[in-house]
Amino acid sequence: MAREIDDATAQAYENLRKLHDALYTDPELGLSFKEMIKKKFPKVSIPEIDAAAPAMKRIDGIEKAVNEIRDLFKTAKSSWDADKQAEQVKSEFSFTDEGMDRVRKRSEEDKIPLRAAAALLVHETPEPVQPSGISGGRWDLFAPSGEKDADADLQVLMKDPERWMESVIEKTWNPGRKPLPVGV
Repeated sequence: MAREIDDATAQAYENLRKLHDALYTDPELGLSFKEMIKKKFPKVSIPEIDAAAPAMKRIDGIEKAVNEIRDLFKTAKSSWDADKQAEQVKSEFSFTDEGMDRVRKRSEEDKIPLRAAAALLVHETPEPVQPSGISGGRWDLFAPSGEKDADADLQVLMKDPERWMESVIEKTWNPGRKPLPVGV
């Protein structure tokens, strides 16, 4: 039995059908509209989407694999860049492997680049104490020091200690020199 509807309702239904047909066949929006229909009503048969489903599934798998490979390359490049920068810092500041470990630790703690951490460590570390008169790493107090006067003085001390003592006394006590002012 056919139902009768008024003209306004019939016109509204006709407008909805035209809107549906326009969206369904639109070259730019048609596929998106069909996908929304398929998403809302999965059992509805839409040939374009149903036929493309296996191919889309494969394409999605390929895109996932490509993205994984891209991420691997990004990771490898950043790792290579970090290693290259570490080698440059190591050679520039003449660090050992232990020194580079300290630089990396400082860089991570302060969240600064490796070069900045290396510069901080170099400028904060005090200079090593210079050896005092021990030449060549030996405990030979009578080895030549490289200073002409000191070596000559040492030779005199070794050959004739009495003469050496007299020369030292003359250097420190000279009656011909001016007296020091009072209070000094």
